[in-house]
Amino acid sequence: MFAVITWRPGIGDPTWTGWVTVAAYLISVYFLCAGRFADAAKSRRISNESPMMWFVFAIGLLLLGVNKQLDLQTAFIELGGQVAHGEGWYQQRRLAQIIFVLVLGAALAGILFIGFYQTTRRFFQKSCVHSFW
Repeated sequence: MFAVITWRPGIGDPTWTGWVTVAAYLISVYFLCAGRFADAAKSRRISNESPMMWFVFAIGLLLLGVNKQLDLQTAFIELGGQVAHGEGWYQQRRLAQIIFVLVLGAALAGILFIGFYQTTRRFFQKSCVHSFW
């Protein structure tokens, strides 16, 4: 069923711009993590911001850096096509792709909303809007 996948692990973008992009992702991950640990060491606790949100951002950036060089989305697309062929719904694959993109987009929007809410809730609890009411 999966005999025709042509993707192979390897460096997908060996140009200098590809490596600079990967380096930027990794440097961003480093600074996100180093900043969190510095806050924890300085105050003996994680700051009022949500540490989970920054952890999720760091993991996301790390995965983007890995994907930049391995082109994992190509493997995912090929695998999806093989599954669609094997299960007999290849002609309707566009509907599956639309549903996948919508679910992924909704999940990412939800994660961003939760992170934004957790980061800013203390600000809104102490704001003059709440003291007015």
